[in-house]
Amino acid sequence: MNESFRISENTVKGIRACDIDKYGREPAEKVLKFHESFPMYKKTPLAELKNTAQTLKLRNLFVKNESLRFDLNAFKVLGGSFAIGNYIAGRLGKDISEIGFDEIVSDETKKKLGEITFVTGITDAE
Repeated sequence: MNESFRISENTVKGIRACDIDKYGREPAEKVLKFHESFPMYKKTPLAELKNTAQTLKLRNLFVKNESLRFDLNAFKVLGGSFAIGNYIAGRLGKDISEIGFDEIVSDETKKKLGEITFVTGITDAE
């Protein structure tokens, strides 16, 4: 399978929604390495949609069912866990590539950083 990806920049009213310069193969590999450190990590299997491919006159069509990730029924949690990992790594004076799940949840890290509470939210931005 040919490995490639495309970066699309999202703007809202002409304002850059995020800094896309941080995306590419190297950051993607850091994300993968970080999530592979979780004891419950499993690769998401591809499901082949033969009938849909035939209807669309495609040779093959595969989809990933991300609802199986970490038994959480959502893929968006991966971004949250990576953001938390980055934050904790930074507080420890490290890069995310230098730590994994075991260090994040360790008693030693808790002693160094104390209690930390993470909160998420959404807005109805126009």
